[in-house]
Amino acid sequence: MDICDCIKSLNLSEKIEKEELKRFPCLAVAVKPLRNVENENEINEEYIMKDDLILILFKAVQELKNEIDSLKAE
Repeated sequence: MDICDCIKSLNLSEKIEKEELKRFPCLAVAVKPLRNVENENEINEEYIMKDDLILILFKAVQELKNEIDSLKAE
């Protein structure tokens, strides 16, 4: 599944949920675990890396641009 299909499947009516991003491998890379300082095997919480998410969105724009360019060439 390419990035554009993943993004199209998201429910963006209110906000982006971590659980929803984790459903898709191409978007799950933006969700990082926050490990416990005392016990590194224990995960306290997860957070969304906004920089990673922005890169994913830029890749989606590139995919769409390539698709548009290929349609124009036909």
